This record gives sequence, C-alpha cells and structure tokens, in this order.
Amino acid sequence: MGGPPEGFSVRRPTRADLPMLLALIHADETWRHGEASETLEQLTARYSVPGLDLAHDTWLAADDCGAIVGESWVWAIDRHVDFWGMVNIHPRYAGGPLASYLIAVAEARAGELALPPAPGRTTDLAFYCATRARELQDALAAAGYALVRHSYRMTIDPRARCEAPEWPADIVVRPLDLERDGPAVHATLDEAFAEHFRFTPIPYEHWIAELRGNPAFDESLWKVAWDGEQVAGALGAYDYGTLGEIDPLGLRKAWRGRGLAKSLLRSAFADFAALGTEKVCLYVDAGNATGAVQLYESLGMCVAEEHGTWLKTLFGVTSE
Repeated sequence: MGGPPEGFSVRRPTRADLPMLLALIHADETWRHGEASETLEQLTARYSVPGLDLAHDTWLAADDCGAIVGESWVWAIDRHVDFWGMVNIHPRYAGGPLASYLIAVAEARAGELALPPAPGRTTDLAFYCATRARELQDALAAAGYALVRHSYRMTIDPRARCEAPEWPADIVVRPLDLERDGPAVHATLDEAFAEHFRFTPIPYEHWIAELRGNPAFDESLWKVAWDGEQVAGALGAYDYGTLGEIDPLGLRKAWRGRGLAKSLLRSAFADFAALGTEKVCLYVDAGNATGAVQLYESLGMCVAEEHGTWLKTLFGVTSE
C-alpha cells in the first residue's frame, strides 16, 4: 500500500497521544451531534482491549501542522469470523482522501490477521459509522462496504427520574463478585446475546482480561440477578466521571417479560444519580427483537445518536 495522501503523515499512537486524540473525537462529535460525549476514560478503555496491538493495529494521521486529524484501528473478536474497524476524521478533512486511506490500512491489517473461516462461513470486517457522517459513509461505500444495520446511542440524566426498582418474586440482586460469579455471569451473557446480530462469543479468559483492563471497571456497580442458584441476568456499568455507561444488559430467556430488565436499569440509574453522574448512556441495536428500544424509552431514555454498521467480506478468506 502506498503512503498517506499529500499533506498528511501517519504514525502509530501511544497512550500519551490519547488526550490529543480525544480533542479530535470531540471536534467530530460536536460537528455531527452538537456536543462532545466521549471521555478520556472511555478512550483509554477502548485502547486497552485485549488483543489490540498499538504497534500494528492502530494509526494516527497528522496534518502539516502536526495536529492529529485522523484515527484508525482494527480489532478482532474472532480472527476466523469477526473484525471491527473504526475511523475518525477531523471535520475540516472529512470530505478528502484521508478517510479512504485509513479505511484501506485497517482493511489490509485485517486481511493479514484473518484466519480461514469454518466451512460455509465468511470472515467479515465491519465499521461503526455515525449516520450523520455522510463523507465517511461515502468512503465506506466506495471501498465496497454495505450498510447492514442501525443502532442507537441512548442517554438519560439519572438525577431527573428516580424510580425505585420493583424486583420480580424470588429474584435476589447482588453486586458482582468476579472471582465467585464470573463463569456464571459470562455464560448468562453468552446465552442472552446468542441470537443478536453479529454476536460472536468471547472466550472467558478474554472477557475477564477486558474487564480488568478497563480502568473504570468496578464490581460494585455491576448487578447480578439470582433466582436461587441460577443467574437470571446481569447488568454491567462503568463510571467515567460525568458520564456513566451501561454495558452489557442481558437476561436469559426464561426470565424475560417479568420486569427484571427495567428494575436493573432503575437500580443502576439510582447508583449513578448518587454518584452525581450527569448522563448515562447505552448502545442498542435498532432492530433488536426483544423490545429493548421501547423499554429504554419507557424509562425516559432518548436517542442521542444513530450509527450504521457497514460490512464487507474480506477477500481471499471466504470458505468454499
């Protein structure tokens, strides 16, 4: 692959670059959505996921003045099946050739990492892109990616609506004890999301490493719903200062439709309100078949952003 477009240089990021990278992301978010949302703690967690090699899987682009104006990275959940890529571009360069270059380097790296899929399967690369990022969508379409799904970022001020949870009969909710509960919670979340779009199981060791590698991971904010000796569901929560994030929220099928998810969310909102958190967010598949979007709206959450998933089967790794 050739070098970056004229007027730009590309290098590998270090953790010392994250504050400057955050400024780029805030410029893009403010232009697209009218406000900046990502925190430095979130960005640090994103650059700390297990398996992300900063020296080979990430890129930063700078303009002639040395300012960081572009970001790209690619990460494999399962190198046989599932890669995710991300590109962020400063608004003043959104319509230029930089986006296409950063998409191409991420795709080339995914092709290097990809392993042969199982018979009848493909290895895919997906980019997550704001629907208001028209120029980036155009670049993805030109590179052969197809829009296959929409998702929402939903938010709420947890201090504005404090409703007590109403726990279903026989349900006991406790904070997560990772050493004791980890295997059961991991298995529950795998079951809860098994039928979701592009779900790829994460090995237990990888899941544990991702939790412990997130500086905002706090067992006391997580909630595990028990029915006797069985885990009925679990909610994960992260405190990023002025922002709280819920990820994941999953119930096993036998416990759905009983108000458990609503109560877990109300309990989490109360925790964040007690911390003085100004905003809580979560991400949800717009096509979710379990009524999740309607549930979140009933609790007062609103759609703050809409994103699309742009997907491409990597050349040379499709099974015969």
